[in-house]
Amino acid sequence: MGCGSSFSVLPSIINKENKSGKLPPIISQEKSIKQKRLDNFEPFTLVCLVDDFNDNDQELRSVIDYVRCFDDLEECEQFILNNNTKNDQLFFIVSSQYATNIVSHIHDLTQIISIYIFQQNRSNIIDDRWTRRYSKVNI
Repeated sequence: MGCGSSFSVLPSIINKENKSGKLPPIISQEKSIKQKRLDNFEPFTLVCLVDDFNDNDQELRSVIDYVRCFDDLEECEQFILNNNTKNDQLFFIVSSQYATNIVSHIHDLTQIISIYIFQQNRSNIIDDRWTRRYSKVNI
């Protein structure tokens, strides 16, 4: 009687949608890790515009936890431009194939801390004279 085993479900657990008295299903930890986070709880964001970039890289996540990867130039640029109201500081990794199209649009934004150009192959090497125009660009 005094051990609390005489009731089946706490009233606070039952909500209007769940009248069965059953507890909601537990989301497995593995599933929640694979889901993309929409909220950033850090002041830094790593934004990547590289076709074959692995955003689940554990070594990378040990340095910065919030990573947003894009494979569409316009979508990536919109994310960066819309991020100007937050206090987030963005590190941007871009492949050499996209660099000349986006760097000039975002370089002067205050939320951009540094831009890194990822040169995957020798056919798309960025000219040093071009990169010297932009102080935030690193190769």
